[in-house]
Parts: sequence; structure tokens; C-alpha cells
Amino acid sequence: MGILVIGITVDRDLCTRCGICSEVCTTQIIARADNDTALPEIPSSKEAGCLSCGHCEVFCPTGALTREHKEGVHLQSAAAPGSVSPETLGTYLKSRRSVRVYRPEPVANETLMQILKNARYAATGSNYQPVEWVVVNGAEKVHTIAALTMDYLQESGKSDHPISQYIPLLTEYWNNGIDIVCRGAPVLICAHVPTGTADTTGLVQTDAIIALTHVDICAPAFGLGTCWAGRLVSVAQNYSPLSEALHIPDDRRVAGALLAGYPKYKPVRIPERSKPLKVTWL
Repeated sequence: MGILVIGITVDRDLCTRCGICSEVCTTQIIARADNDTALPEIPSSKEAGCLSCGHCEVFCPTGALTREHKEGVHLQSAAAPGSVSPETLGTYLKSRRSVRVYRPEPVANETLMQILKNARYAATGSNYQPVEWVVVNGAEKVHTIAALTMDYLQESGKSDHPISQYIPLLTEYWNNGIDIVCRGAPVLICAHVPTGTADTTGLVQTDAIIALTHVDICAPAFGLGTCWAGRLVSVAQNYSPLSEALHIPDDRRVAGALLAGYPKYKPVRIPERSKPLKVTWL
């Protein structure tokens, strides 16, 4: 029989009173069972400290703890430590390249959804989960976004803006039919975060970059290539017509973006890095 403990159900028959849930609790609010008949509990004075992060649930070796909203749902088993060898993982990560030349075929929304669902599990400070997404799917739609970005960049070139020295070259490319902003990609993935108090700490920006990195790493497993869209992001943060075209709410801002699509060419070797690894050991 389950006992409800502030959003957590503890199964008396499965609970071994091992104390793991208390030890891994992010905010240390779960009190250990102090005898063989008691169960782990959250004192009422600490209830507000629960982040609903799920640590107590996923680290419980017997499955005795389930969060209230997950009761009756069978959780997917976690990958066992060592299930991917260091060599395989290392080769996969080092094979990642920025892709700037794409094949014309479209990318299914279902494929992109699978990638973004994986990115939901990226690390997030205090389990805040502030990242939301805008996906522009379709080469023509992405080109329209690129054109808006170029409008702003060309206007900046008429001023003493730091980027002005690069505008003539960017304009030359653009006028010659070369999309230097979105590279002709069929997909643009934008991560946006709330503005306000949390934003000033850098917390939400960091969360967005971590989530986008998950997308970046996950995409090749689905046959896709990606490239970070830095120019577009800087413009979207300063040019309301672009943020409006991306349907970014007034109380949120673009924190990062990736181009995506099926690569026209694929890397077959891993290059050497031009700079050596530098580590300071303390």
C-alpha cells in the first residue's frame, strides 16, 4: 500500500529504508526513516523546498518512491554506467562538425520532435526548465528569417556598429545568392527563455545553451547536421521585426539557435585541433 508523502508515494513493502532518497535529494528535504517501520518523509516545514527534480524517484533501487504525477506510469530504464564505451562516445563526440551545406529534402516534424524531447532532459539550474522552442521548418521559411536578419545587418553597416566592417562582404555574398546567415538550411531551431529576474543571473541563458548542445549532439544520430546561428541570434535580441517573425513572446528572448538539415557531405575523418589541450591541475 502506498503512502502519499507530499507529492511522493512511498511503497511500504518495497522501501528498504536504505536512505538513498534522502542522500541524493537536491535540497536535502527528505528525512530518513529512523526505524524499521517508518518511511522516508518530508517535514511540512520543508515542503516548499521540493524542486520536483525526480532524484528521489530515479535513484531508488527498488522503485519504492514515485512522484505523485507519475504514479502508475512505468518509467523508462536508465542506461547502465559503461553501456557506451569511452572509445565509442569519444569518437562520436569528436566526429561532430558544423554543417553549412545541406541537401534539399525536408526534415519531418516527427524527427525534430524526437530530438527536442531528448533535449528536455538537459541539465537545468534548480530544475527551472525555462527553455521553450520555435522551429522554422521549410527552406523558404528559413530564407525569410535570413532576409530579415540581413535587413538589420545592412542597416547596421551604415553606422559605427562594431560589425559594420563585415557588412560589405556579407552583402556581397547575399546579393550573389549565398545565404551567409542561414546557409540555405531547411530547418532553424530557436531556444527562447524568459526575461526578468532569473535572466539577470545568467541561469536561463546557460540552460538554453546546455539544451541546444543536447540538440547539437543528438542530431547526427538522426542523420542530421547542425550549425550554430550566432549572427541570427544577436540580431533577434535587438531587432523586433525578427523576434516577431519568430513569434517570440514579449516577455521572452532568443537565447540561441541552430541550423539543421540533412548534410550534403559527411566527414570521414577527425581532424587535429590546432591548439593543444591546456589543463591546470590543482
